[in-house]
Amino acid sequence: MAEIIRATWDDLRSVVQAANTELMICTPYFSSEGIGQVFDVLNSAISLLFITRLSPSDWLHGVCSPDELLALLQVLEDAGCTPCLVVHQRLHAKAYIADKNCGLIGSANLTTGGFESNFEIMARLLPEEARGAHEMIHNEISANGKELAIRSLSDWIDRFKGPLERSRPTEDQEAQTLAEMQRTLDTILGYGTRVSKQPASTYPALEMFVEWLKNHRQLAGAEVLLDRHYNTSGQNLTGHFRQSFYGAYRFLCEYPEYVDNLSRPLSGLEPDDIYQPDDDLLDRWTTFLDDHATEHAEGYDFAILRGILPPNLGGTRLGGGGGSSTLKRMLPLVARFVEESGGQ
Repeated sequence: MAEIIRATWDDLRSVVQAANTELMICTPYFSSEGIGQVFDVLNSAISLLFITRLSPSDWLHGVCSPDELLALLQVLEDAGCTPCLVVHQRLHAKAYIADKNCGLIGSANLTTGGFESNFEIMARLLPEEARGAHEMIHNEISANGKELAIRSLSDWIDRFKGPLERSRPTEDQEAQTLAEMQRTLDTILGYGTRVSKQPASTYPALEMFVEWLKNHRQLAGAEVLLDRHYNTSGQNLTGHFRQSFYGAYRFLCEYPEYVDNLSRPLSGLEPDDIYQPDDDLLDRWTTFLDDHATEHAEGYDFAILRGILPPNLGGTRLGGGGGSSTLKRMLPLVARFVEESGGQ
């Protein structure tokens, strides 16, 4: 039976040192300190599989250190090994497994908080448990992960490290500031492979939807969205309103079968309620956003939309929040707008 522990750096190092052929590291966040702890005791002759998520927002806020990870991967590559980096943008699991034989799995990221200052719980894996966890993670990344070449990571870092270090965007300008960095990363990872068949010039003007909202203030979310559009409360969420409107409209252009499914719940919601999408809609929405990740035209940019949304809504924003409440309010209202105005 697995032993439950509050893991320390010593516990992590013992797993790394136990790896004779393969080390799997699976963590969404990783710091310079964490990479250093691995580097100090890693056998450079082993095969390293590093599974993580990459986000300009994470890098900006210091919860990941892509340049330090790159240095580790390049050392292994120079030693004649072929380390493998896999990016999974919805990753939340944390696991450290040596030779499918032992390891740690639980809540600790590869950071000082994970193995030193935070209260985290990990389980020591016995051989059978380690094999099971390794297989489960491998199956998930085979289906939903994106392998990233070390050279591609290096090019991305070289291009954007300087501008990122010089930029200090306010919260409401962060996604816009990081948009090109996000779009480039999505391109490297193979997202944004589909192009809209409907030209942006045929989309309804944002003002049409705003006028429609004014005439439907009784519907759930309408007043909140109008407040955000006009910035009457000073939250500076006008950009969230714009990006969420065009994202929702584009989604319904591609999947018109969801118009009725989204519009109907409005009848049962109170004005202050926030629509909660079900799993089917979330899956379709996140796939849609991945497929069109690099799409942009006058008035909207999916790289910005991804930058204001948390991972469970197809975005890459650190810590969640951001534009999620705007999008959740927007989806059923845009569906009703399309339904009533023939907006498609």
